[in-house]
Amino acid sequence: MISLYEIVKLSQVTLLVIFLLPFSYYGYQSRYWHSQEKLRLCDFLLQSSAAILILLFLIFMYGAAANGDRDQMQLAMLHVVPLVLTFLAVSKGKGVGVEGKSPKSAESEGTGYDPKARNQEIEEVAWDDLIISQQTKAELVSVINLLKNPENAKSYGIALPKGILFNGPPGTGKTTIA
Repeated sequence: MISLYEIVKLSQVTLLVIFLLPFSYYGYQSRYWHSQEKLRLCDFLLQSSAAILILLFLIFMYGAAANGDRDQMQLAMLHVVPLVLTFLAVSKGKGVGVEGKSPKSAESEGTGYDPKARNQEIEEVAWDDLIISQQTKAELVSVINLLKNPENAKSYGIALPKGILFNGPPGTGKTTIA
């Protein structure tokens, strides 16, 4: 009976091909992130391929050990490492939703991932909090009043602006004013 060890000879080329397998996981994750069906199918195919290849390499290692070929046995062990990493990466990624978090509550898992909108925590800024000249403040107030009362603008024949563009060097408070 011919064994797997007698048929296949491992090399650095086969090792390089096996090392591409974990990258394929991240490749299809980024391509099909929006389709749970495709992700599940790809996960299943990659994980089952990795499991089958792990078994084949373990059988190969057994044949290499039985024949006393230490180099082929060590090379087979190196082939198993990326396969195990692929298997673990796919297992770890199971159950991840479209938004990138688990369907279960993140707090119940203890991961600490609980995103909150930061803009709800920002306190109101009044005109007195801004350090701007009175002329700039008066111009901004007039534009705001113009935007709040479009009838006044129409009575003067002014077209309503779509917004305000602040221009200036960094650190001058453009974002604070906005």
